[in-house]
Amino acid sequence: MRTLYSLLLLSCLSASALAQADSIKFSGNGFLTLGVGKMLGGDSGRVLDREGPLFISDYAQAGVYDGRSGLQMKPDSKLGLQGGVALIGTGLSATAQVVVRGARETVNLEWLYGSYVLNENTTLQAGRKR
Repeated sequence: MRTLYSLLLLSCLSASALAQADSIKFSGNGFLTLGVGKMLGGDSGRVLDREGPLFISDYAQAGVYDGRSGLQMKPDSKLGLQGGVALIGTGLSATAQVVVRGARETVNLEWLYGSYVLNENTTLQAGRKR
């Protein structure tokens, strides 16, 4: 129920801000990291439910190279897209970033936050930032 009230309040605030905005400005950019690697040797072990000669390049993101395979791109490759929308004349903006990592093959929302410019020196931000 709390989520419903939050969404309703956010919708009302957004509608009010859109009515006051002179125009809407969209922006976006992205990045791609193509990491290619190959293990040249190693001892067998068990990591993240996998068995064999393994090299962990990024444990937090499940980036594991398998020594039994040739060249591998998945463990360290990623694609990210970031977009923003600003309501010109209101000081309101929102920013979001999604990232797809080859090791996980799922889309993750990394950032989603809103900003309000109070004055030239102060900006309030709320949301999720990594």
